[in-house]
Amino acid sequence: MNIDRHLFYLQFHFIFSSSLLIIFYHALTCFIQRRYDLLPQAREEISEFSVYKHGKTVAELKDELGVSEIIKLGSNENMLGISPKAVEAIKAHAEECYFYPEPASTILARKIAERYGFDANQVVVGAGTTDIIEMVALAYFEDDDKVIVPHPSFIMYPIATALMDAEMVRTPLKNWVVDVDAIIDAIDSDTKAIFLANPNNPTGTIITTSEMDRLITKVPENVLLVLDEAYSDLVESDDYPDSMTIIQERKNVITLRSMSKSYGLAGMRVGFAVGSEEVVANLTRVKKPFNVTRLAQEAAIAALDDPEFIKKTREYLAKGRNYLYKEFKRLNIFYVPTETNFILTVMDSDEKAKRCYGYLMNRGIITRYMGNWGVSGGLRITIGLKWQNERVIKAMEEFLSRS
Repeated sequence: MNIDRHLFYLQFHFIFSSSLLIIFYHALTCFIQRRYDLLPQAREEISEFSVYKHGKTVAELKDELGVSEIIKLGSNENMLGISPKAVEAIKAHAEECYFYPEPASTILARKIAERYGFDANQVVVGAGTTDIIEMVALAYFEDDDKVIVPHPSFIMYPIATALMDAEMVRTPLKNWVVDVDAIIDAIDSDTKAIFLANPNNPTGTIITTSEMDRLITKVPENVLLVLDEAYSDLVESDDYPDSMTIIQERKNVITLRSMSKSYGLAGMRVGFAVGSEEVVANLTRVKKPFNVTRLAQEAAIAALDDPEFIKKTREYLAKGRNYLYKEFKRLNIFYVPTETNFILTVMDSDEKAKRCYGYLMNRGIITRYMGNWGVSGGLRITIGLKWQNERVIKAMEEFLSRS
């Protein structure tokens, strides 16, 4: 009896003491978390990621300056607006938005495939090309892989590479053009992929057909070549490579296209990739379901049947490009000839470019400072409508006269 009672007391004491310790531990943990703001720990490498910084928005600048008229020429949008056929489609399908969108954008993918002469299973649709760039990283990159990225180029490539803890290998440009020889020299047994924007952003320059052919012959079949052709519909050069033919010949090549620039669907977020069945199947496996909204799909389907809008877009860009070239020469501002809807200007110092950027901003004109993209002294300016371009030149002339 005494022994049983003694054991009971020991067990009770043990359970009671343990309970007190658990309560004390949780109380102490809560105190420390509140006192020192301890939170669940993210992946260690997350702190080293470069956050994508978008251009200043119209709403942000209106609030800052307290003005109503803003000229936004910092994000390479189509200043004509949106394809009228896309607008009609959005209105026609707006009341269907209580339904989920088609999960794989099948109808849109089929239309794209027919346009370029491929099977539908060779097309994947994303919420902009940035979505597809992320798919490429998720499907292909591992922490021991090397990914070749020309520099400067689109800032999403290093972000996607870092996402999978792969190693980014930067190659320089040559005379503002992607240096094919530098890419070829950078390829080794650990290379998994090459990101290649053609035209390049932020320089607006292209790799010619002969240079692309030379690169293709040097890229091993086990290396994925990602041709980002977001601005391809705007290219004027006759020496621009035909990537759709390349895809038919090489299974390790995939082409990305955007509907943000030429069709004016930047706010809808629609992009697509065309490639071999094998590559597209891998991207589809990591693609989020319902990634493209119902209205975005309908707008894109309609926009593809609006060649007149593309024609008008190219016409206003040609006029604006010629005007800005002439005025930049008059003002002695260095610029890089472009095949896109933007022009990269380069001041004689980075400090001067920052001041010019701020001067334009204070006058309601949004451009894009390129120093954080790796272009010292760089300002990227979207080609606008006639009155917008004239406002930009007037403001830049005022700035230079006061510098």
